Amino acid sequence: MGEAADINTRGARRTAFADFPAEFEPPDHTLASFVRKLAIIPAKKHSVRCPNKNRRLLNGRPLFLYSVSYALQEGFVPVVSTDSEEIMERCRREGIQCFRETVDDRRMENCIRQVLACFSCQMFAVLQPTSPFRRPGLLRQMAEDMEKGKIQSAYTARKTKMIGHMEGHFYLAHREQDAKKFFYFFDGNINVVTRKKFLESGTMFDDGSCPYPNDFPCCLQIDTEEEWKVLSRLGEFKDCQCFLASEGHKKRICIVSNKRDLKRNYSSFVDSCDKVMRISKMDNLNSGLAGKRTDIVLVSCFAGYLAFSPEERHMEILRGVPEIYFNNEELGYSNEFACREGLENWKFMPGEVHRSTGNFTTLSKALCLADYLFPEAQLYYLGDTDMNLRAAGSSKHHAPTENAYMQSLIDSGRVIPILEDAAGEFHYSAPAPPVSSQGNVPAPDLLPVDTILISHPQWTDQFQMNEKRGRRLHRNDHATILQHDENKLVLKWDNWGTEEFLRMEEGKYRYLDYHYSSTINEVNKYARELLINPYDGYNSVFRHSSRPFIGMRYHQWEGLLLLERMYRDVEKGVRKMPRLQSVLLMGICKDAFAALILAQRLKKYFPHLHIGVWGCPWPVDLSGQSPVYRGIRVSPSHEQIRKKRPFKNLLERYGDPLKLLQQPESSGLCLFAFYSTSQHWTLDEEATNRLAPYLLKTYAHQAGSKEHHTVVHGKIVHLVKEKPALVQSWIEEMFRMMETESGNYEEVRNLCISA
Repeated sequence: MGEAADINTRGARRTAFADFPAEFEPPDHTLASFVRKLAIIPAKKHSVRCPNKNRRLLNGRPLFLYSVSYALQEGFVPVVSTDSEEIMERCRREGIQCFRETVDDRRMENCIRQVLACFSCQMFAVLQPTSPFRRPGLLRQMAEDMEKGKIQSAYTARKTKMIGHMEGHFYLAHREQDAKKFFYFFDGNINVVTRKKFLESGTMFDDGSCPYPNDFPCCLQIDTEEEWKVLSRLGEFKDCQCFLASEGHKKRICIVSNKRDLKRNYSSFVDSCDKVMRISKMDNLNSGLAGKRTDIVLVSCFAGYLAFSPEERHMEILRGVPEIYFNNEELGYSNEFACREGLENWKFMPGEVHRSTGNFTTLSKALCLADYLFPEAQLYYLGDTDMNLRAAGSSKHHAPTENAYMQSLIDSGRVIPILEDAAGEFHYSAPAPPVSSQGNVPAPDLLPVDTILISHPQWTDQFQMNEKRGRRLHRNDHATILQHDENKLVLKWDNWGTEEFLRMEEGKYRYLDYHYSSTINEVNKYARELLINPYDGYNSVFRHSSRPFIGMRYHQWEGLLLLERMYRDVEKGVRKMPRLQSVLLMGICKDAFAALILAQRLKKYFPHLHIGVWGCPWPVDLSGQSPVYRGIRVSPSHEQIRKKRPFKNLLERYGDPLKLLQQPESSGLCLFAFYSTSQHWTLDEEATNRLAPYLLKTYAHQAGSKEHHTVVHGKIVHLVKEKPALVQSWIEEMFRMMETESGNYEEVRNLCISA
């Protein structure tokens, strides 16, 4: 078998390289090993119609990882082919074989040839990340049929009966069982072909390819934003989640202490763990009872450690350890020691671990380090029964704090101790090791998890993320990551509800404060008019209206990041009112943006409604493109917000109300305006006059010369509080004009209201 495989390997290399350009050079690890069943997962970085789709989170997990898990589940060795550094970094962290490809979007065969030039196999499958729903056992069945010689290439397809013209004949079939011809439409879910067949034909499909029928939802594929929204929504339903491949067994990390007088043999268990961490001198390596593997070492490089001989410190083994961490308390000793001994894979402990364990012993530091590096893994500790009974009296170590920390790890189940006393009795049995499904794929070294800083109204803490789970560092509250992108982070806490956080800058997030309120009830739900007010602040000045009211409160400009959520809430309220005819959305200053965008969406999906927007006043263009824009008149805080990445893209899209009104989506909207002006403040008047061709009615207030411009700008708030009857009469008038769509675009009502 080995000889045959070697012969096929050499032949495959000659054939595969024939189609590559002369300048192409294969990596050094070309054909390092023979894999019988290979799964190629093409996960390119860019996509025009759905950017970054392969890295998007579906149920808190990157899309391409579902194809990796499915390959392992079906007995295939996965290889991720990508040009994305982020995806390659994730693969290294998860122990997944990856390949850096030169992307050529014209044909999938170009990607396959590059991978086959570096990996030898008997058959291979192509699993597109954009088709994550797959039937368990289907790929395994296709592989079995291929091994029996029944097929050489196969694909999943949606079976459709022919109704209509084909080759000059009309086919009609009212029932599927009566159909004479069927069309098998390739759905992009699974391709499988023998290596020999592919190299001979140069393609995955030919007349002899066998289609395997594939039903909903497995036949769905993501090519556009709309398809992503549909598929991500389906992923929330339990009936569809059974088609998403699970992650497999939980990783196991064993921390081995320096106990030298072990009585029992734990080698089988230790070496079966995914990672083995040892401490300083690794004393028990010579015993033969604590395994032979060492993946990580934590060294306290103080004078006492350096006093031991190189043999006692196991220097030959230490030089080959993939990851070496030094205790941050001995920086000078550590640097000198690492340079003198020629250590390459060393680093200091992460700052978060060092700051949390300043007065701990090396053992406790090792447990904290493992907890930090592997937040989703199960930790095991092999050592003495006094692991949580550190002796008091040392001026350097705080025994009570350290003991309480270790006890909390045990009580929470985070660490399972395998403790052996002097008599050789152990307190916890080692569980049977799970069967590995990684095949021949070597596991690269795991890297530290991502750590960010979250600011919440009740706390500020570091948050550690690993795949779709995360936890607070100091409180140890755990959460599921529902969404994590360049704009925001959505967490579902284990002990309470869901919260959203806005990305302010690299590595820093702030709580997204949002509150929805509604006065719609069983009595007024049959009303014909509805008021809607997105607002920044504690209370809406319009909430005490006699009409049904919907209010959406948020913090400053964050309303632009909550548009989808606000629309869903508004839509639910609108659907509760079966006789609704007119909706008036009101926004003061920057809130007018949100009101106009929500009005556009409502008009699109509820075209039968009369929809109006009252901007009080209409804000100046904040996209920085219009002639009205005055950089000197934009406040410093607004200028800073405009430059932040989450808002920059939104303001470029929504920042100019004139551009929004020129869009087809704004057709049929009734627009009203209010502004206050004085000899010192004319910006609101300029902004309103710019929109004059689209305004059905404008209400203007001439402020006194002594009023401060901030009072002039926010005059509508004062009017609502001081003259509610007057403002209610305006709202009544606007509803009547919306229903008749009659108004004078030239008319401006000047209100002579004293300061």
